[in-house]
Amino acid sequence: MNHDRANGMPPLEPEGDVMAAERDADLCALRSRCYARFARAFAYPDADALQGIRSGATLRELTALVAACSPGPFRHAPAPASVEAGDAELQAEFTRLFEAGESGPACPLNEGCYRSGPMEAMESVVRFYEFFGLETGSELRQEPDHLRAQLEFMHFLSFQEVQFGRNGQSTLALQRAQRDFLARHPATWIPHWLARVQRSAPAPYFLRLAELLADFVAGEQARLSRAAPQAPHLSA
Repeated sequence: MNHDRANGMPPLEPEGDVMAAERDADLCALRSRCYARFARAFAYPDADALQGIRSGATLRELTALVAACSPGPFRHAPAPASVEAGDAELQAEFTRLFEAGESGPACPLNEGCYRSGPMEAMESVVRFYEFFGLETGSELRQEPDHLRAQLEFMHFLSFQEVQFGRNGQSTLALQRAQRDFLARHPATWIPHWLARVQRSAPAPYFLRLAELLADFVAGEQARLSRAAPQAPHLSA
């Protein structure tokens, strides 16, 4: 008879299982932080953001996060020590690439610009958000198909995974939701967006930022495909 059960106590978990669960939760927390950090990096740069860009701190932080989340060789060069550009120049370049121009931005941050069925993609995104109780006008603060909204949603799901894991609850459903959303949305259009960034003669900082995000998303897609191989129980 198990001694703990005989004394009315639950059996102790094997030490290896506990350590593995803690490692999984720590990795998931890093992933959640990485999604949130990328979402902030693709906002119009204010004074604080500009300081991080010019000092090189933003790219160093993101490079370290992506390396911690997706161990392995990078396809691209390491982050530069600093950025040789002024505030106005960086803001103008962000606007040209991602927000506005005579014919629109060179590389818009909306999924619908890269899909043959933009409304279908938008409806699918909204169904994901609504399934998890998110209102696109408040919690996500962007158009539903905007890059930042999609990154914030992945941050939300991975943060929930951290909480579930540390509470001893199954995280499989959340992993499947992340895998399915990533495969149907960011991983589908970000490679096409990156190609457009590369063709647009961007400032080095924005090119590296886009490449880092593409690396991270590709690594996440591969990891989630292994962690949650079954089809999710979610209609979207």
